[in-house]
Amino acid sequence: MDTAVVLVSGGVNSFVLTGLAAKEYTLALMHVTYGQRTAERELSCFKAICKHFTPSKNIVVPLSHFGTAGGSAKVDKKLAIEDARTLGDTPPATYMPGLIPTMLGLAYHWASAIGAKQILVGSSENDARALPRTSILFPDHKRELYHLYNQLVEMTARSDSKIQVRCPLIDMTRGEVILLGQRLALPFALTWSCDRNTETPCGTCYGCAARAQGFVDSAVPDPIMIKEEGEEKE
Repeated sequence: MDTAVVLVSGGVNSFVLTGLAAKEYTLALMHVTYGQRTAERELSCFKAICKHFTPSKNIVVPLSHFGTAGGSAKVDKKLAIEDARTLGDTPPATYMPGLIPTMLGLAYHWASAIGAKQILVGSSENDARALPRTSILFPDHKRELYHLYNQLVEMTARSDSKIQVRCPLIDMTRGEVILLGQRLALPFALTWSCDRNTETPCGTCYGCAARAQGFVDSAVPDPIMIKEEGEEKE
């Protein structure tokens, strides 16, 4: 089978994308840590996902310069993370300009180095029906970005290299992604979505709200929330 580099954040979409890719490709999983508040938990999820799928290759890339530069509430704790209910039609404080293009550059380099033919990204343009469109809040989730990046790859790749960036979930809501993951029998307890906390989900940030909407829409219980409720009862 051809090798695919899959960008894995530790969230729901990239986890389901990995399960989908495992049916068609030899997996090479890449995780990028950039000084975000939940970096420790997300890295733990990535390690658990690697254990679950046993990819042929995996790599963790630290990008400390994002934290050094600041400018986003994801890496700067002095900046407040908005509640999802307050979001409108402009990017929130958690938007990280340049992050996804940088990740794509890393994935492109690694794919070229290991002979992979696909780079798979779990972006969706509209994660949650009750929230503003993802592509409005986070402009780097627009399909146009990936079309443009494919042109860049075609322009700069080695003559014997055929690498393509693909976003198989781009038209899917989080609920549809979760239903796909359920059909693939994936354990969602291995994932994390909260932008604020590493132990208990805050329940109000965009990551938590989109996750909650997805599990409600799919009528699938969220194992993370079931665990939290069980712990509270104890």
